[in-house]
Amino acid sequence: MNAAVEVIDDAALEMSNAAVNATQLISAPQDSVARGLAASESIKESASTIVTAVEGTPPLELIKSASPGALDLGDALIADTYSREIKAASRALQAFAAATGDEMRAALDQDTLLAAFVARAPMDLRDVSQRYYNTPDEWRRLLAYNALTTSALAVGALVLVPKIFDADGRT
Repeated sequence: MNAAVEVIDDAALEMSNAAVNATQLISAPQDSVARGLAASESIKESASTIVTAVEGTPPLELIKSASPGALDLGDALIADTYSREIKAASRALQAFAAATGDEMRAALDQDTLLAAFVARAPMDLRDVSQRYYNTPDEWRRLLAYNALTTSALAVGALVLVPKIFDADGRT
């Protein structure tokens, strides 16, 4: 059960990092969302493992006592309450991971974003346009889409690159 809790801790941190990255990018890139989805699935599976382990363990075995023969009714009630709380928390974690995974899947299904580009050197939107559209002429589209005031990009600047659709709705 401790191993499952550690997996949940690690996966929750990974999911949190993926969610922060996705939020910062407005529309998460495919790999960030995929990592978040994997972490979400890992959390759901580990929480399910905990529920199964707790359901298969008599409540009194979940608490430790210096002298096992000295457990009384109060200890039994505490153990039962503890068991119920662990199951409830694990089920809540499963539901949270499922809901977060659904949100990430929705971000992954967005049809309008081609890429999220981060400038690694000072450059211009014309360079980004050339890279993704094979022409420097779409720089104004990038300027408007990203609500920028200049085509010059500083190192670390994020540019969201939308797909361009033709009159028939094809990219």
